[in-house]
Amino acid sequence: MSILRICMQRWDILAILVAISIGISIAANGGVAAQNNTSSNVGTNMASKISILSVNYTTEDQAVEIANNGTSNISFTGWKLINMMKAKTYSFPAGFSLIPGTTVKVHSGQGNDTSTDLYNSKQAWGKTDTAILKDASGKIVSSYPKSL
Repeated sequence: MSILRICMQRWDILAILVAISIGISIAANGGVAAQNNTSSNVGTNMASKISILSVNYTTEDQAVEIANNGTSNISFTGWKLINMMKAKTYSFPAGFSLIPGTTVKVHSGQGNDTSTDLYNSKQAWGKTDTAILKDASGKIVSSYPKSL
């Protein structure tokens, strides 16, 4: 096995350990509270309401799917989707909200934004990448894979 391959495996393990420690810290603090006053979820556990369902890295149309599992609209103004392994960030458009029981896909390619599809995140996703969703205050709301 080449030295480069061994180093890459160690970096992957290190990244997973860091992500796990972040997840444990969130759980110990009782989740993440919404900081956006336009949402009726202020002061509740946002992590149980918003979640990253999947990261599609196997097709040309790579996308991250995010769900609103709560009971009220969530404003994504100021929120960010981060590819932790590649240090790339997508900022959600101002005024974008996700209604209860729906999902949105954040695509890496070009297209016209709708209530269910956002485009031009310019993020390429890989099998070992970690997607992190942060609210407007910078707190982690969800991550994928879920084991973090």
